[in-house]
Amino acid sequence: MSPFDPQGQEDLDADFALLTEAVEAASEAAMRHFGRQPQVWDKGGSPVSEGDFAADAALRERLRGARPDYGWMSEESDDPQSRLKARRVWIVDPIDGTRNYISAHKDFGVCAALVEDGRVVLGAVGAPARGEFYAARLGGGAFLNGARVRRAAGPDFAPDLSSVRFVGNNAMTDWRLWRDGKKLNAKPVYVGSLALRVCMVGTGRFDAAMIVNPFHEWDLAAAEIFAAEAGVRVVGFDGKEGVYNQPSPVRPNLVAAPEPLAGEILSRMA
Repeated sequence: MSPFDPQGQEDLDADFALLTEAVEAASEAAMRHFGRQPQVWDKGGSPVSEGDFAADAALRERLRGARPDYGWMSEESDDPQSRLKARRVWIVDPIDGTRNYISAHKDFGVCAALVEDGRVVLGAVGAPARGEFYAARLGGGAFLNGARVRRAAGPDFAPDLSSVRFVGNNAMTDWRLWRDGKKLNAKPVYVGSLALRVCMVGTGRFDAAMIVNPFHEWDLAAAEIFAAEAGVRVVGFDGKEGVYNQPSPVRPNLVAAPEPLAGEILSRMA
């Protein structure tokens, strides 16, 4: 990672406490509707529930209320373009994995991150149905339920990557993604929340995550800093780290894995 000088330590401490409190409150708001057949609406082909809106309101009230001069980006709120002029921006996904949430499946996350000058400096992902809370700060480590998480170097892997425990979907096995034109010899485990996939690589539950289809900054921001602080490389297929708070917050793809596995995966991609 390149050298980076985030906001003052005292400010960062206060924002970290604010962020974790907000994600905890939003997680509680989401759980009040979980498993109770929440009302659901369609938003252009994807669902949104009253739980999403409740979590968004809890995040917005606490984060924007306490820091009105910070920018704001949320999946469930209007996108104020004034955020592009802000040095610090809250990026939130009230419920990542809404389909799971609606179906009362536990794999969903309440996500919030603070970005400064395009880089994530704080992040938290609540997975209340799993009893898990992921949190991280730039240079300050990654924590799961308050316990420090730090991954060792990447696992040993077979020449065909068949021994790698991938999380994602079968799109990653498409032969067109790989230099030798052969289908990836892997059976990825599907987890419906992108944020949880990346967090689970950070904890070592999986070796690597790949996202083949486009996604949004709010899906990744909080999970990325957790994984990175845990020792995982999180980059696009081009090998570059993402810059946040872009005019269009869409990312094309993603690889998350510790080294040397991350480098091996990228070197084999077409």
